[in-house]
Amino acid sequence: MPSIVILLCLSVTITAAQVVMKFAAQASNELGGFMHFRVLSLVAVSFVMSCLGQLVWLYVLKVSTLGSSYLFLSLVFVLVPLCSIFFFGERMTVLQSVGISFILIGIAIQGYAGQR
Repeated sequence: MPSIVILLCLSVTITAAQVVMKFAAQASNELGGFMHFRVLSLVAVSFVMSCLGQLVWLYVLKVSTLGSSYLFLSLVFVLVPLCSIFFFGERMTVLQSVGISFILIGIAIQGYAGQR
């Protein structure tokens, strides 16, 4: 299995690309459309980050199994909602918190089972 650091960086990169895309969507609302330099710049940054993430993912798949590596992509479903709270002031419901807890528990169980 590749370094956990690489897998964590992959999850963070994918999360960051989604957050930047949300900033682009907000900017398009503020500026009245997508054809504005600021919006297009943010979309371009998100696109580049996504492409870099895909290249890292390709490397991970080359050196590791899909099953063990895919666990770390599940962290995106935890990191994106947390970033939405931090960057956009969104609120998390109790059910969302429970769902995130289940994701983390599932990652832990699957990770533990994979090491046995």
